[in-house]
Amino acid sequence: MRKEHRGFRLVCSSACKGLPLSVRICILIAALLLIAVSSTFAAQRKAEQLKPRLLPAYSQTHSSHIAAAASILDYLRCREKGENKADFTARVALFARKCLCDKPGKPYAYPLYDGLNALSDAYDCRLELKERYRNSRTRGITFKELKQELKAGNMAVITLLTGAAAGPDTDRRHGQSYAVSGYRSDDKGDYLLSAAGGKRKEYAFNAPCREMIVLIIGRGK
Repeated sequence: MRKEHRGFRLVCSSACKGLPLSVRICILIAALLLIAVSSTFAAQRKAEQLKPRLLPAYSQTHSSHIAAAASILDYLRCREKGENKADFTARVALFARKCLCDKPGKPYAYPLYDGLNALSDAYDCRLELKERYRNSRTRGITFKELKQELKAGNMAVITLLTGAAAGPDTDRRHGQSYAVSGYRSDDKGDYLLSAAGGKRKEYAFNAPCREMIVLIIGRGK
């Protein structure tokens, strides 16, 4: 029992001497309720929030993965002067999407880390990329670590993978991606925040999915 609770119990015991048993029981119950309430308030998490940046909205014509990446890259001024959004999205897809043409249905894979690094080198975007996985033992990332990245001015494309694994997670063949740049942490949980095209959305860091890929994107020196 905490020190202040022991002291409270001793004070109550001294003050209750000579009182009828029924009154002493009522006082004891009230004291226990007070301790329970104070413990609950003490255990509550301090709310913390980083407001998301307003990112440009992009069509998911080439998938949610390409749209999320294009949104962040546009914000970081990787879109060339005079280049419209459709052309820029196609350029991002050219680097970060590949056809698995030897597989049934010729599905697409989305190796964003390799693709965006290649785009950065080709167009001198000077991006700094790090890819982490929520459930990985060797390349994992915690919400606390991701918060620090966002506080430092970086953004992230998060991909929530669903269903059974069908190839490497980096293929992103079964999942949805979102561009996030802020967070909210309180008693309800830990959330990543997005504000693309003026529409604010939030995604639970511990969302029920097979895996969450976190591609951290920032400006290199």
